[in-house]
Amino acid sequence: AGFLTSGTANARFYRTYGVPEEKMVRLPFSWGYEQLLLRAQELKPKREELRKSFGIKKDEIVLLYVGRLSKEKRPFNLLEAYSRVSCLNKKLFFVGDGPLRPQLEKYINDLKIKEVYLIGFQPREEVFNFYTLADVLVLPSRDETWGIVVNEAMCFGLPIIASDRIGAAADLVKNGYNGFIFPADDSEKLTSGIKKLIRLSSKERLLFGKRSTEIITEWMDRIDPVYQILKAIEIAKKL
Repeated sequence: AGFLTSGTANARFYRTYGVPEEKMVRLPFSWGYEQLLLRAQELKPKREELRKSFGIKKDEIVLLYVGRLSKEKRPFNLLEAYSRVSCLNKKLFFVGDGPLRPQLEKYINDLKIKEVYLIGFQPREEVFNFYTLADVLVLPSRDETWGIVVNEAMCFGLPIIASDRIGAAADLVKNGYNGFIFPADDSEKLTSGIKKLIRLSSKERLLFGKRSTEIITEWMDRIDPVYQILKAIEIAKKL
């Protein structure tokens, strides 16, 4: 009878199968982020303290991955790209757990990749701390229907590097504006995106992050839930 669409990529998927526009009801992941924006402001003054607790120096750039350590998320692609970036003041934090953790640990040790930290699963409040201390969120997934961590990281003012197979990327990541989008499974392009963000001045990275917050704030405000509910009711009446 009707189809709930979370964003541009989701609507494109339905159109491919012949679903008409009038049957689509927009239901984006745009609710509940007011509290996250407030939490980001509360934690902002603690950024340096949080960074010091992990031995992060002032000039070091922290790349952050949040999610399961599983095949479809492509954490090995991120590790490979990170190892190719010849920059001494970089760190990579993996927050999350999953079946690939033992292989990742072995890969890191065998190749002697420095400054990579597997933090493991963290309670939600602790994840907020990592968004606060990080400089960039990287999500290299091959299959990711949306990618809620993109929304969350943007509330904390982070630039985003995301693959083009992440649903959120089509709506929330503007290439060269608040981050970079790369073709999924293309480690060279992922490496290039990381290099571009690392080479930005701290002022430019902050601007990218500010734009992320502006984009997610606009995303929250753009949908009128009452209109969408009424549209869904009209579709149901036609059954």
